[in-house]
Amino acid sequence: MKMNASLVSRWMLHVLMICVTTLFMPEASAESPNELEKKARGALSRLYRHNKIAAENVDRAYAVLVFPEARKLSLGVGLETATGILFERMKARSFYNRTAFSCGLEFGIEKFGYAFFFMDEGMLEYLYDSRGLEIGSSPSLVVANSILATSFTTTAKKNGILTFKFNQTGLILDIGLHVAKLTEYEPSE
Repeated sequence: MKMNASLVSRWMLHVLMICVTTLFMPEASAESPNELEKKARGALSRLYRHNKIAAENVDRAYAVLVFPEARKLSLGVGLETATGILFERMKARSFYNRTAFSCGLEFGIEKFGYAFFFMDEGMLEYLYDSRGLEIGSSPSLVVANSILATSFTTTAKKNGILTFKFNQTGLILDIGLHVAKLTEYEPSE
């Protein structure tokens, strides 16, 4: 009976964590398109200043999908949300929500930026062909600022797509598997 009580309390803790996370996560409609574009361009500028590979490839990229402020909360299971914008040849084209669920050895909270560089039109088609689904693992340790972070995902493994996680802050240990879904949406004015 003691084991069942332990499982129930663990399950209840996970449900509580997801509810709290959902309350604190921003909604896609909370920002106007202009506000989101301004944040996204600012995040990309910071990425280019601090990441040589990103700076070298920005002019060669056909499209860049950037999520300036992703947020993740984890306690055995994790929930991540972000709102972003797709730039084609640095012109704003469409808006996306990113939602990810994860499980593994993970606990903490973090905020970060996330960017995908599609190096040609064919690679951008991968986003549409996959229907925005990404599966992978993401070992990372963040204490205040990024210490160690890497990602092994179906998107990152594609030749012609570069992924960057940047501006990490928070306190999180994250060694787990995740499933992410990108969904295009129309923001309210």
